[in-house]
Amino acid sequence: MVFGFDQVRLPEHVMNLNIRQLEAFVCLVRMGSFSKAASQLNISQAGLSILIKKLEEKLGVKLAERTPRNLNITANGLLLLPIAERILNDSKTILSIGKGGLTDYPSSVSLALTPTLATTLLPDVLKSFHNLYPRVTAVFRECTNERLVAEMHSNEVEFGLGFGMESSKGLDCRSIAEDELVMICAADHALAHKNRVSWADVIHCPVIMSAGSLTRATVNDTLLEIDRALTPIYAPSSLLTAIELARKGLGIAIVSSSVRPALAGTQMVLRTVHDPIIKRDMKVITRSGFTLSEPSQAFIRIFVEALNSVEW
Repeated sequence: MVFGFDQVRLPEHVMNLNIRQLEAFVCLVRMGSFSKAASQLNISQAGLSILIKKLEEKLGVKLAERTPRNLNITANGLLLLPIAERILNDSKTILSIGKGGLTDYPSSVSLALTPTLATTLLPDVLKSFHNLYPRVTAVFRECTNERLVAEMHSNEVEFGLGFGMESSKGLDCRSIAEDELVMICAADHALAHKNRVSWADVIHCPVIMSAGSLTRATVNDTLLEIDRALTPIYAPSSLLTAIELARKGLGIAIVSSSVRPALAGTQMVLRTVHDPIIKRDMKVITRSGFTLSEPSQAFIRIFVEALNSVEW
């Protein structure tokens, strides 16, 4: 059956919805505060409040409740969010059709990621992302998994990238790629001349591994299952420090396989550690019911491609 426009006429208050008001509402939810959203939209907080109030008046429901310390999105607001995002995305599609491919994206994407990913993959990812979206700035924070989750709960960032995270209340995690733990050492180290390195080889060498890191916890748990253990001689907090210590011959460092780009020009040797090979899922963490912007989704795709392109 084919309907004419007069047969599917929407209620007048829906037809009069303003794109700017929807944009303001979505930005408010994403940023988690009136001050941050107003700054993102380049308007005053009073102007943002007016946009939200007019949207609430048109819909006849309360969307957000503002307190001195918190911003609470109502149940109706959460119902509106995915619909508003679809409307905004559709409006961009219409503009691109009408103006020959015009792109109208947020001015920035915000993310949190582990120091390992920031050190090894982020520089190349940022370069590729900037080539694809030259007008969109990527704002990132390096932090531990625990801090990453806190950043998500406080609406400080749109999404996070890390290892070993699990879904929790209000947050969704999904696996997007895989890495493995490897050892790196100086070219003149004894293990550099072995084609196959096992954990039995590793535990007899001075080991460099970050204290309190997910890598260390994963290694400890795995070795416990095969009745083995190791105690690192050095426990730097920085991946670059671990690489430099290993380069100077002070031990072998246990790191993510994503470290390879950071070894360029160092003449260091990287080997997969066997018996067993320890693999981990890289995950993206997002807020439940939250749809990422197109640039954010593209950023994640580029990150996955970068990790998958690393030769082990």
